[in-house]
Amino acid sequence: MNKISLRRLTAVWVVAALLIGFGIVRNQQAYAAWLENESGGDHNYYWNTFENPKFRYHLTSRQWWHYASYGSGWYAVSALDRPSTFIGNGGWHDLGNGFTYQYTTAYDVGYFKDGGTYRFRYKYGPGQWENTANILSWQALGSAGLSAAFLGSGAWWNLGNGFTYQYTTAYDVGYFKTGGTYRFRYKYGTGQWESTGSPLSWQALGNAGLSASFLGDQVWHNLGNGFWYRYLTGSDDAYWSRDGTDSGNRFHYWYGTGQWEHRGAFGDWNDLGAGERSASFIGTNVAKQLGNDWWYTYYYGSDNAYWTLTSDPDSSRFTYKYDTGQWRHRGYGGSWHNLGASERSALFVGNYVWHDLRDGWWYRYMLSEGEWSRDGTDAGHRLRYYYYSGLWCHFRDNIGWSINSSSNPMSSAFIGDGKYHDMGTIGSTQWYFQYFRIPDASYWSLDGTDNGDRFTYFYSTGLWRHRGIYGGVYNNLGHAGISCWFVGDGMGHNLNNGYTYQWTATNLGVWTVTSTGANAYRYEYDLGYWRQWNVWHGWWDFLAGPSVGTNYMNPGE
Repeated sequence: MNKISLRRLTAVWVVAALLIGFGIVRNQQAYAAWLENESGGDHNYYWNTFENPKFRYHLTSRQWWHYASYGSGWYAVSALDRPSTFIGNGGWHDLGNGFTYQYTTAYDVGYFKDGGTYRFRYKYGPGQWENTANILSWQALGSAGLSAAFLGSGAWWNLGNGFTYQYTTAYDVGYFKTGGTYRFRYKYGTGQWESTGSPLSWQALGNAGLSASFLGDQVWHNLGNGFWYRYLTGSDDAYWSRDGTDSGNRFHYWYGTGQWEHRGAFGDWNDLGAGERSASFIGTNVAKQLGNDWWYTYYYGSDNAYWTLTSDPDSSRFTYKYDTGQWRHRGYGGSWHNLGASERSALFVGNYVWHDLRDGWWYRYMLSEGEWSRDGTDAGHRLRYYYYSGLWCHFRDNIGWSINSSSNPMSSAFIGDGKYHDMGTIGSTQWYFQYFRIPDASYWSLDGTDNGDRFTYFYSTGLWRHRGIYGGVYNNLGHAGISCWFVGDGMGHNLNNGYTYQWTATNLGVWTVTSTGANAYRYEYDLGYWRQWNVWHGWWDFLAGPSVGTNYMNPGE
């Protein structure tokens, strides 16, 4: 210490002794420089007044301490056996614990470098700790009003915002716990945030190169991958938004239960798979196993997700467009088809329960088939599709499922949408199928036009009807209550009136006596001729010409 500072310090102590001697407390005097004294084995440093302690140096242990008004105490800032070079003089000082330290008098701030990299700073006035990554951008680390206990010391420290914090010098990583549970960690060197659920498995939270701004502070943070993130301490859950607003939310994760949820532009939050899932973000374009027999992949660019039976994209079964609320499905045919109307909730249509498709139908997926109901009940079943085989079937109450399409794989394009659908060859005939919810009836056409219609079936009554080229009207084909097993498939069908009916490849309908199998009548649909079997001569005798239509003699009644 030079003579001038020694004289000034001596003068200060003389004045202080005189004031104390007179019983007068006068600590309001401002000083233009640091004040210092020795007491109890410590060398103490004050800024401007003796009421403003800043640093002390323990002469025996050779350790530096700093003081903050929050916490009202002294906190070690260096390791033992440090030189006595004053750490408040504006220079950088090796603390002997992996950090160097600089105090700036003008701002009342202490800076900590890990090697040559800024890592922490402490604002002594408000008691605010801040940290930074490889890009110098200071971010609050916890609340204000914190003690000066060094957050980079390797110990756990309460941040005053529901989290405790630990910095490990060896890995340059900061850990955040909520209560006793790890929740976040930040790799300062790479700028990579990670989160964890239960069990402890660290997962990247956004891109690398992110700011050290704390992702657990309950405000939206840009993750650098198209998503914004917000964590709520009280409920221990987090949200991912496409635009940093609640309305842009897509994904939600409950850290305690490991349950992912998702939401589109329409509807509320819905479970995305089972619980106890990893915190690994399911909004990346990597297939994630949902724990309910499904794999899930989300694509940010199209705002679209796929559900697959394996991690192989070719096994995709369902897809959902989040911005339009449109579900689609795909079967054996390989093409995607709308599954109901748009503006549907993200509630998964492949979860074995009925879903209102808002196009007059309810849909349920069961293992490997999709079922369509008129009213969301088993009694309202009408159509079923086997995704593996591409086989369509139809159903009537209490009678059962019947093959509706050929054994050739068919597209999953919905055959109950009121349009004609090419069903391929059934029996030996090419058929087109059309279904109308009202009057709950289906039609089979030879050419996909109304003019080519040959059969219709009423599901509510179980009544088959048929029509030829002449007459232009449908006529009953047997009694009501008949199965919906297709009567145009070339096989024999019991009409429950003593006759069995069979459609042939040459567009003929043949009636035989059920009890004996003997030929009885036939109708030539393309010509409009009725004929009767001549049992004595073994040929078909002419009965009526093309003007009478399919109601002649009503053999199906």
